[in-house]
Amino acid sequence: MTPHQQDAWDELWSEFDQLRSAVQRSEAVNVNAAPLRAQARRVVEAYFRGVRGVLLQLGVDESGLGDVDQHMQSLLILSNGRNAKTSYVSIFRDIAKDRAALMGLRERLLGENAVRPLQIAFDRSEAQILDTLREMLPNAALSYEQGIRDLRGGERISWRGTAAELREVVREVLDHLAPDDQVTEQSGFKLEKGQTGPTMKQKATFVLRSRGVSATARKAPQEAVSIVDELTASFVRSTYQRGSVSAHGSPTVEEVERLKRFVDVALADLLEARGGRTEQPG
Repeated sequence: MTPHQQDAWDELWSEFDQLRSAVQRSEAVNVNAAPLRAQARRVVEAYFRGVRGVLLQLGVDESGLGDVDQHMQSLLILSNGRNAKTSYVSIFRDIAKDRAALMGLRERLLGENAVRPLQIAFDRSEAQILDTLREMLPNAALSYEQGIRDLRGGERISWRGTAAELREVVREVLDHLAPDDQVTEQSGFKLEKGQTGPTMKQKATFVLRSRGVSATARKAPQEAVSIVDELTASFVRSTYQRGSVSAHGSPTVEEVERLKRFVDVALADLLEARGGRTEQPG
């Protein structure tokens, strides 16, 4: 349950408990006080405008809310006039029973939803990349899907793991399509300064050139691969510069979203997986 949903639930029952206590303390035969009647209306509003929708989102069948709907409507009717305290007490008793039943149902659904995979929509390019990875490199497919789920879920505290997952996908694809020995055996190949093996960009160039892709067409995926490498390296450097135990060492979600855009460009060309947008279940 999100903080907003939890707040809606807590607000309803806080208002209800306060109203019930205030009415029970009253010595009047009828509930005539405007503040009490206004508070009763707030309870009804908190249910219909907040908690009812939350319960439906969790998976409560609408037919299962019939009794509480009726009791809340009865409370609203009472609040619009000057009615007997005993009528309020009777409705409070019914709503308290509804509350107990809803609490048990809510807890069960929260538990079920906690272990249910997040349902997400992949665009066509993501779906094609995933399909290709699942056939070629199943573990890389899991990393790519995890990166998407992290970004769509949006509830992570640290994004370093997501950035690492996405970079690892590109690295695994390049290692699979361009083994080090094949890349270094090319005529005219030279290691870049300070490197002991081919860089990710050199591997990407090897893959695309071997397919006969023109130098112009190679430019975008080559640059995307370089940026993926540089961005993730910058996240690591930033972590150590800021202090490795600091929460501020993690890249922001915006930085990781930018990283993923370059990952998608690189993978679409390396895997020859391109396409427009379509909705697919997660």
